[in-house]
Parts: sequence; structure tokens; C-alpha cells
Amino acid sequence: MTDPAPIAARFALTGDVVGTAPQPGGHINSSFVVTTDARRYLLQRINTQVFTRPELVMDNVVAVTDYLSGHLAGSTDQERRALHLVRTTDGAAWLEDDSPERAGPWRCFEFIEDSECLLEPRDAPDAFEAAKACGRFLAHMAGYDGPRLSETLPRFHDTPHRYEQLAEVLTGVDADAEAAPWVEFALARRSGAGSITTALAAGALPERIAHNDAKISNVLFDRATRRGLCVIDLDTVMPTSSLFDFGDLVRSMASGRPEDETDLDAIDVRREVFVALVDGFLDGFGDAIEPLERALLVEGARIMTLQQGVRFLADHLAGDTYFRVERRGQNLDRARAQFTLVDRLETRRRELDAVAASR
Repeated sequence: MTDPAPIAARFALTGDVVGTAPQPGGHINSSFVVTTDARRYLLQRINTQVFTRPELVMDNVVAVTDYLSGHLAGSTDQERRALHLVRTTDGAAWLEDDSPERAGPWRCFEFIEDSECLLEPRDAPDAFEAAKACGRFLAHMAGYDGPRLSETLPRFHDTPHRYEQLAEVLTGVDADAEAAPWVEFALARRSGAGSITTALAAGALPERIAHNDAKISNVLFDRATRRGLCVIDLDTVMPTSSLFDFGDLVRSMASGRPEDETDLDAIDVRREVFVALVDGFLDGFGDAIEPLERALLVEGARIMTLQQGVRFLADHLAGDTYFRVERRGQNLDRARAQFTLVDRLETRRRELDAVAASR
């Protein structure tokens, strides 16, 4: 395991380093908790296989954290309401190390104490707080007037593009008997898959600085009060639609079932969780949300769930080349679970639209 202490020493930390330890939970970047005799820090090595332009990632992170620092100045619990980047001893925002054992871009944040990260909501109030934190991030960033943020993952939520990738895979392989019905399910929805991207490109929907990976594991909670503090993992923050963030919240929390659930009858939209997600998101977003964004909340959930299902399905057909799997067929199970949730969202569309409109 890489010893991060020599890297930590090149950041402008308060106090002397007395210990380091891996920080569990992240699936992309390598993270370490660095303890000094004064406080704690989070040190991360950016995964350049996923983020091939780390300089763009860090330009965005600097822009967002600097803006939020000024925007939240003087607010209650300011130090825990956003991530705070620590510069290197040379004043740089991040560090490029070229030693064989520690190669890669590194960055450092102040550790947010008395906080916790959840993998799934314990109850509807947790879902409310996670959605509120994500909505609040959108509202805060609505006032951002700095340089335009870069696309750190180009066409990340471009659903028609995800269908193009699926079609490309299908030209080279034949879907097996298990996958064929789900290929049919996906292709039957291709014509309507660009509803959000088309509206965004036409200017009907406002472009937002969104998180783009909005799920409960990317929200920090106050350990004592269980209130949402702030969003973390800012690598995917870039200009897109708020509906992708709301959609991902529903996709990842509404059913309460594992991502690779095989009991498809167990997958449905839990009404109390959906209500909590709508209420929390609208509470956090506040008056910054526009009428069409609000009207399309359920469509955002449908599109994001459909998009993720298409990605899982394409990866299964391609031989599991992108998403990490523990067994062959896991990506197909993930796709089946996503598509089943899409079906539930479509079947209950009128009910869920009414819920969103009434809050």
C-alpha cells in the first residue's frame, strides 16, 4: 500500500503529521485520512483511468470550492457546509508526483469532523436530507459567475449517446436468450430517451452546475443531528440539468433494493421515500427551480434510471469492460433491476407526477 505521508508533507497542513490511514468507501479515487497534531485532512489520489484530464477536474474543484467558500461566508456551521481545498506548500491547488510508487495527481481537503457517510438511507428522513443537500448545492451554484466549468466526463448524461454505445455493441455481438428481452425493452424506449438533453440544448430547460452523481453516499451527514451537511465527490460537477441530479436520487434510493436485485417483484417506488426525495429536493432548491424543471421531476427519474440500465446492459454485452463485477451476469442483473424500476415509474407516472406537483 502506498505510504501517503511524503505526499501529505507537501501540502500546507496545520501541525505535524502523526498518522495516516486509508479512508474506506470510495470506488474511484484512493483516499487517506491524514492526522496531524492539530487536525485531520483527507488526501486523495485522482484516478486518471477514469478522469483522463485531471487538470480539468481540479480546475472545476477549485472554482466550485472557492465560490462556495465566499458564498457561504458568515453562515452557520460554514466550515462543514462545503469542502475546503488545502493548497500545497508552493500554493498550488494540487500536486503531480512522478515517483513510481506515488505517481499521479494528488489533492487535499480539510476533514469534516463529526460527520458520516451513508451507503443507503436508514429511513425516509435520511432520503429527505440527502435530496435537500443536493437541491441546496444546485441553489448555491445558481449564483456562480466564474469561468465556465469543463466537462470532466464528456457526454456523461447524454442518454441518446448511451444508446449509440449500446447500438455499437449490438453490431458486434448477439444478445443471449437472457439479455434479449431487455435489449428489446431498452430499444423500445430509444425514441423518447432524449427528452431532457433535447430540451436542454434548445434552452427550454436551464443549464445548471449540477453534481451529476447525486446519491446518498455523496452526501455528508451530521453524526449527531442526522442532518445533511454538504455534497462531496465534486469530480463530476459540470454544466448539465438539475433533473439528472433528482433522477439519480430517485434511481438510487426509491426502491430500497440492491443494485443487482434478482427478485424483480420486490422492486417498486416506495411512496414515502419518493415523497421525501421530492420534498427535500424542493426544500433545498427553493425558488431557484424553474417551472419546467419541477414539472419534469418524474421524467428525470425515468431517464436517469433508463440511462443507467442501458449502460449496464451495454457493458454486459461487451464482456464487463467498464463496471466492476464479482460474477458474470451481474451487469445484466443490474440492467434488469434498472429497467424494472423504469417500468414501475412509467406505470405509476400519473400518481408520481401528482405527488411532485402537490408538494
